[in-house]
Amino acid sequence: MEEFICKYCGRVCKNIYSLRSHEVFCKNNPNRIEPTGHRWTKDERKKIKAWNKGKTAVNKNGVKRYISPPELDEYIKDGWNVGISDEEREAYVEKIKYKHVGRAKDEELERLRKERISLKMLGNKNWEKNKTRGNGKRGWYKGIYCDSSWELAYVVFHVEHNLPIKRSTLRLPFVWEGKTHTYIPDFETNEGIIEIKGRKTKKSLEKQNQYPHIKVIDIDGIKPYLEYVITKYGINFIEVLYD
Repeated sequence: MEEFICKYCGRVCKNIYSLRSHEVFCKNNPNRIEPTGHRWTKDERKKIKAWNKGKTAVNKNGVKRYISPPELDEYIKDGWNVGISDEEREAYVEKIKYKHVGRAKDEELERLRKERISLKMLGNKNWEKNKTRGNGKRGWYKGIYCDSSWELAYVVFHVEHNLPIKRSTLRLPFVWEGKTHTYIPDFETNEGIIEIKGRKTKKSLEKQNQYPHIKVIDIDGIKPYLEYVITKYGINFIEVLYD
């Protein structure tokens, strides 16, 4: 059985993790980290992480190199950009600019992205009530179940204009990634079978391919229905209309 022994004092630890933790603070370690008696700061956690893993600063050639204990303080000071020139740093920032915050690459695409988010979140106050996040608040309106604020707006428009609408009871076989699933569209109306879909995914697009006769109402198609209920009942229409 493998033993985990401190190379400084010879103490036997339970596992590799407790050994690493002990060696960081071992009194016989010439480069030990002094306990502070408080919660670790960001820099202190970074120092411990660097010690335990035995890596990682990036030199100007982009190659990772080992951080030896005497270099830890310098590592804390400069972090990932040790030895990187201003030009290289700016190039890296530009490279990741649109990859970690979701922003679009030009103003028009960014405007459309924000518009899609705004429409999707209209009337959604789930965040005020609990930590469960969904695509919208679910409920009943005039005996018809709605899965989101978009579906509610669509149903309200049809009911108030005396247009036939009911929740779909169709159960359609749907093949996805080699397996057969059940696809239940949203509504049956005078326009035919309706699916309300805010976010297009590979799976939803494949459903459209397999059932092209089902009408899909996307972010552009739902706009007139949302404008109708918001104009009449206000932006918090879901609080007013659900049974």
